[in-house]
Amino acid sequence: MSSRKIGPYLLGDTLGEGGFAKVRLGRHETTGERVALKILKPALVTANTRANVEKEIAAMRKLNHPNVISLKHVDWAADYVDQGKATKIILIVLELASGGELFDFLSFSGCFEEAIARTYFQQLIEGVGYCHGQGIAHRDLKPENVLLDHNFKLKIADFGFAKTFNKKSSTMITECGTVG
Repeated sequence: MSSRKIGPYLLGDTLGEGGFAKVRLGRHETTGERVALKILKPALVTANTRANVEKEIAAMRKLNHPNVISLKHVDWAADYVDQGKATKIILIVLELASGGELFDFLSFSGCFEEAIARTYFQQLIEGVGYCHGQGIAHRDLKPENVLLDHNFKLKIADFGFAKTFNKKSSTMITECGTVG
């Protein structure tokens, strides 16, 4: 961990990067808790992107399940200090899934044995079923958005395309998700 920090979190390695966000390993300086820090620079966040981030956060605030990444905290105006210069960022603090992406395991090991595949599929279905029961559709399920924790328990992540729905009257017609 470096001595650079955002709020009470010391910054570690980059865990991932997207179009407008970077995810870094974080460690709370007092408790020592390790987390994932999703960092968005407001200068890169358009009104449309901010609306999507707000929807993502609203969806995640409704969810609390062993197979869904937990949202811990959001700071809409956190100070990120780099080389003595402070920049305002949007900070989303998430549960850390230190086991990495399901995609990486599949890339390196190929197909799982049937018993392992069945276990992960059951965890995925339990997580998705819970989300749907809470009125949340993920809309971008793929191996890159399925993470594993330190005990290799499956965690659904990245609710950037999530949609809140009313079971009685909602229809989803917008094409979204990852191309291909």
